[in-house]
Amino acid sequence: MSDGRLLGYLDCGDPKGRPIFFFCGFAMSAPCIHPDDGIAESLGVRVIAVDRPGIGHSSPSRPRTLQDWASDIAALADALEVARFGVLGWSAGGPHALACAAVLGKRVAAVGIVSSAPRFDDSALLDAMPPKTQWLVAIAHHTPMLLDFGFSFHCRQVSRGPEKAIESALGSLSATDREIVTDPQFGRALSESMTLACAHGASALTADAVALSQPWPFDPGTIESRVCLWHGGEDTIVPRAVAELIAKQFPRVRESYLPAEGHFLYLRHWREILQSLVDEWR
Repeated sequence: MSDGRLLGYLDCGDPKGRPIFFFCGFAMSAPCIHPDDGIAESLGVRVIAVDRPGIGHSSPSRPRTLQDWASDIAALADALEVARFGVLGWSAGGPHALACAAVLGKRVAAVGIVSSAPRFDDSALLDAMPPKTQWLVAIAHHTPMLLDFGFSFHCRQVSRGPEKAIESALGSLSATDREIVTDPQFGRALSESMTLACAHGASALTADAVALSQPWPFDPGTIESRVCLWHGGEDTIVPRAVAELIAKQFPRVRESYLPAEGHFLYLRHWREILQSLVDEWR
């Protein structure tokens, strides 16, 4: 990057295909994409999964906003000689995808969000989130240094074995999500993703949480592209009611609700999600 930072990314799929930047969930890194590279390749899609600052192979940065992320993606696209591209955000990656769509305008050819986190400065959206998330947002606003203690424990647990960290989270997940994260193929990808996400320690996770908790520096109502939204009815991390409120923010939106799926639905529906973005691009 122009300021000397490194921005890490994982480039896969069809190298000559339609480029789609993928943004991962919180405390995850680029390897959390679908482990079967052949799916994207068969659709003529080049998936570029990017690590946010301080996550995985990306250097930590000064305090940042979602708008800063859009600038980073524009710089990466320039470096890769990509003129137009799609963006796809899962969970905490959702607001980052929307920031790119709002800030970069027509350069973004297609927009997708899956199990997306909401804007936390909207009281209606925050009130619809689980109590644990409300508590974390409050700490991020007022005493973010306290988050370092919790995230330090998480990073230590991951360093001893990411599988144990996944096991400890199973109780809060829906049955369908438990099936996904314990699947050997998906479990390996998620374990690698969690390990790399902790590469720079707890402070990087805290910085990411703080950026997510801040008011959005853009108006989602200005997004010109139609937003493709996917959400699971069994999502215990971001309830479906939140997704329905999120959808009302966009001038143009296509909503896909999958009643039997949970927060990790993108891993089971990777092909159809990518295909939908290709169709939107066309």
